[in-house]
Parts: sequence; structure tokens; C-alpha cells
Amino acid sequence: AEARTLLTRLHVPVLRVALNDKTFFTRHDHPARALLNTLAETGTHWTDETEADPDLAQRMQLVVDRVSADFDGDIGVFDTLLGDLNQHMQLLARRAEMVERRQIEAAEGRDKLEVARQTAHAAIARIVEGSTPSPVVRVLLEQAWTDALALSVLRRGTDSNEYRRRVVVAEKIAQLGATPSAQPVDKSL
Repeated sequence: AEARTLLTRLHVPVLRVALNDKTFFTRHDHPARALLNTLAETGTHWTDETEADPDLAQRMQLVVDRVSADFDGDIGVFDTLLGDLNQHMQLLARRAEMVERRQIEAAEGRDKLEVARQTAHAAIARIVEGSTPSPVVRVLLEQAWTDALALSVLRRGTDSNEYRRRVVVAEKIAQLGATPSAQPVDKSL
């Protein structure tokens, strides 16, 4: 509805151009036709008012207002305004691409974090399974230490010295925090 209203307001200026400039009908790149087509095409992408980009709608409104106010027979007005509108639409397209790129990167980051957490959980589960740590030590390993391992996986990978050192420390924590009925404690720490 908003785009239709804007196009309706262009009837008189475009009709004046068509009557005064016979190339309006023969030139596909005529500035008035190009501006009219651009506004119409942009408006067809909106199915309702909530889908209209406020910046673009405002820019289109400004273009129509300027055509209505500034057109005095010189079709250069259409050319100038079409250039401004196209430049604004390119800016909006770049912004949309950046937002999309950020969302993709965020999704990839979440996926990497999930894989790192799964790897860390598996390592801690193996360590806890191989010993009988006290409940407090078990919680420490399964929560805080799992996070530390996951960060190591994210930063440097499972083949890194940092990750291997943290796994060794987790194993020693599990041994030191073993319940009394478990195996003897390694005093070499």
C-alpha cells in the first residue's frame, strides 16, 4: 500500500515527461522510466508494512517528494534521484550482507563451541570413569574443568600441549580427590 501510494504520486510528473519527451517510450534506460521501475520493483518486495525497511521507505518517500517538488521539465532530476536511490540501496545491501555474515560466523562459532564441549565432556567422562573421585571433585571436573578443557580445544585444539597438560592435571585431580576406598593417592604431585 505504501509503495502504491508513492507510485500514484508520480503519475503527474511521469505523464509530463512522457508528453514532452518521446524517447520515454523507446528508451529502456530513460531516467524517468528507470526511477519508476526501481520504485515499483522495490515496492513489490513488501507484502505488508512490517516488511518495509524504514530507511528505504523513507528514502523512497524523499525521492517522490523531490520529484514532485523539483521537476520542472528537466529529466536530469530523475537521473540524480535514481543515482541517490541506487546508492542508498547498495548501502542497505552491504549492511544486510554484513549482518548475514555475522550471523553465519556466530552460528559457526556456536557449532565449534559445541564440538569443543563434547570433546571436553568425553575426556572428563573417561577420567572420572577410570577413578572414583569424591562428589565434590567430580562436580569440579564435570563443570569447571570441562569448561577449561573446552577452551583449550577452541584455542589450540586437542593436539596442543595446553590441552594435554590440562587432561593430565584433571587425571591427577581425580586421583587426589578419590574416595578413601579408591586406589592410593599419587604423592608425586
